[in-house]
Amino acid sequence: MKKLVRRDSLAEQLFNILKEELDSGEYEPGQKLMSESAIAQKYDVSRLTVRAAIARLSALDYVETRNGEGSFVKKRDNDQLLRTVSSIVVEPQMLNDVSDFRRLIDTECVRLAILNASNEDLERLSEACDDFSNYMQGISVFDEETQKTIVDLDYKFHLTICELSGNLLYPLVYKAVQEAIKQQICTNFVSRWYYNRMDASNQEDIERFRMGHVELLKAVMDRDLTRAKRITASHLNMNVMKLPEPQK
Repeated sequence: MKKLVRRDSLAEQLFNILKEELDSGEYEPGQKLMSESAIAQKYDVSRLTVRAAIARLSALDYVETRNGEGSFVKKRDNDQLLRTVSSIVVEPQMLNDVSDFRRLIDTECVRLAILNASNEDLERLSEACDDFSNYMQGISVFDEETQKTIVDLDYKFHLTICELSGNLLYPLVYKAVQEAIKQQICTNFVSRWYYNRMDASNQEDIERFRMGHVELLKAVMDRDLTRAKRITASHLNMNVMKLPEPQK
């Protein structure tokens, strides 16, 4: 029997022990964990401590708790986990740092994609760009669903560049902070859209937003690093437009 000591909270210690067991592959997906009472007896803790540890495992998508049945190991979905972690850690003040972060990551990933991406890889990037561009051209109403789709397609395009870099850490980091990136994309586009709705002469600005992706794709496919870096910098340095004051 492994008895826990009182340094960190008992629930925290038990969570780390159970998480290590799950990460090691000791349990198969779908397998049932020991009962709360059995875990409590094994580690000499209360059932309340066990419930707290299992609740955290559930929140991080390690297990699924079914009423009256117990807790079962879930198949790991790393992308879903990163989305969960990203939504937990993002804070409003982080949005001011997203542009600096993306200038480093996006620019370097563009460089590596030009060096490392195969023609098949570039076809995948082209498809992501087409998805974004075609959707942008078909917008007629800017509702909440449209807004979310634009943000998701924009993010997917830039994430694909990260994946084409050949460096496994860059897309991992990009996914870990995806909520902050998506909020930045959303803030940028929403401000431009609403300004455009109030001033039709600004239609070309919406088109520039779409064409930024098309031109970046062309530069990457041409393996023109100088042009690609210039377009990336221009795309990321776009100032967010302020919404006009409501008319009285």
